[in-house]
Amino acid sequence: MSILEWRAGLRLARLLVLAATVALAVGGWRCAGGCSDRPVTTGDHCSALSILAEGHPVFGANMDFAYVENGLVFIIPRGLTRTGLWPGVTGENLTWTSRFASLTFSLVGYPHAWAGINEKGLTFSTMNLAYATTYPPPDERPALDSGLWIQYMLDTCETVEEVIAAESRVRIITADHYLVADRHGRRAVLEFLDGQMVVHDDQTKDLWVVTNTTYHWLLRVWERFLQQGYYDSNNSSIRRFLIGAERVSELGTVNNADAVQFVFDTLWAMRGEQFSEHTSQWSIVFDIRKRKAYFRTASNPEVREVNLFDFNFHCTNGVQMLQIQADLSGDVSGHFRDFSLEESVDQMEEFLTAWGYSNPRSTYVSFTRHFVEVPCSESWRGPAGRRVTP
Repeated sequence: MSILEWRAGLRLARLLVLAATVALAVGGWRCAGGCSDRPVTTGDHCSALSILAEGHPVFGANMDFAYVENGLVFIIPRGLTRTGLWPGVTGENLTWTSRFASLTFSLVGYPHAWAGINEKGLTFSTMNLAYATTYPPPDERPALDSGLWIQYMLDTCETVEEVIAAESRVRIITADHYLVADRHGRRAVLEFLDGQMVVHDDQTKDLWVVTNTTYHWLLRVWERFLQQGYYDSNNSSIRRFLIGAERVSELGTVNNADAVQFVFDTLWAMRGEQFSEHTSQWSIVFDIRKRKAYFRTASNPEVREVNLFDFNFHCTNGVQMLQIQADLSGDVSGHFRDFSLEESVDQMEEFLTAWGYSNPRSTYVSFTRHFVEVPCSESWRGPAGRRVTP
């Protein structure tokens, strides 16, 4: 391949990333009851929460979408070296080697994570926040779009503190905000407002319920609800938040097994189709202490579970994958298969087509190969990322 062909392919890949990011931001955002002193609601995509059970976090997320129900679950090993697609203003890109294996759920295909957990217990989920989000403008930091940014964090970070510190190394392109938790029980909400990362990590509040409204506003809603005993709103995001917040605030001491069921029950109470056109297509619960994920879908309500520790983490074993809608139940760890380029590209094509984007299939293939055909490092414990000039 000539350098001109390589650069042309890279430009197409960057456009594809941008298209995917824009697609995630679409959702018919509107003003709710006037825009002067109340927030604008978003496309009402997704909810997340986290509670503590015996001092350990249990984390849940609903993926709400009207137009996409399929997805892929990946086991991603240590030792894979990847390079991003968006250099900083200096022309330097980000290259990193994954220090930790991870289990991720993807709407767009590999390696875009919507939610996931790594072997150290770091856990993420994504919620649409297009109405309020302004991600940082270009600077010397290389950039990653939302799904790659999450994967980078799962690849390189153990704790919430390390995720926050990584802001100095990499710039995000996003329309979302994020709930993140670690094995030590620390939780945080990360938002990108007015071009800056805003971190909500006051551990004394202990109300980790997030929907599609800025977290600061959600806490104001909760304070008003406690003062008045009610909060009148027809806003899907606010209504889902209040259901989750009330349940979480009333929860007493709970053991680990009961906590998983409680989170599933809360996600069911918050399900998107009650309040908008967006069905809760996936409900996922992460037992962070055990590194397990439990999930069910609108099409297959049987609960399935995956234990991250059932897998060999070395990169010579390659990426493993599972269709999220596979007709399975119970422990599905043994049903993962070797990575399929065709299936991942199919998922990317389906997702972007649902949002009205049409690209040659060869573009999707080139994009995916950029992240699949990568070196496997025998010595996988390395730095969290370095900048290189393409």
